[in-house]
Amino acid sequence: MADQKESLTREIDGLLRQEQELRAQIQPLTEKLLKVAERRQERQEQLAQHRQGAGELTLETLYAEWRPEETTTASRVLNNLAAQLGFHRSGYWIETEKPAFKFQFYQKRPGQVDAYLAALRRLAPVLKPHPDGTFWFGVFEHTLSERCSYSCQHRDKREPKSSV
Repeated sequence: MADQKESLTREIDGLLRQEQELRAQIQPLTEKLLKVAERRQERQEQLAQHRQGAGELTLETLYAEWRPEETTTASRVLNNLAAQLGFHRSGYWIETEKPAFKFQFYQKRPGQVDAYLAALRRLAPVLKPHPDGTFWFGVFEHTLSERCSYSCQHRDKREPKSSV
């Protein structure tokens, strides 16, 4: 019994030394990786600012180039352009790997439905459809959302339809 305990203790000590040696080898690579990633992010930010100044960051190009890990000026400009249409970015759709948009609905503004339909028609041609061919938008309205959540689906050039 004592021999087995000593054998296990020696093996554990050996494994700990191996782990420490491997961590020592990895540390310089981790530091180098962090520096490279930081430099890439700085360059992406500079490029996005340059493109913004040149007027190249349109809703179409920003949406097409967007990736889930995007956090640069380009992503902020996309948020601003969508907000001008009355939409807010809310995460992204896993199925399309593109931004998810939602809009807020106010019951006391009856004319806003027409404005949102016009905005949907402006935004839909830019978007990548879901596998079923529809474009999904989140709808936020505090009184409607008490018991469930709502979405608006838009298929091709047909009228948008709502669903629960």
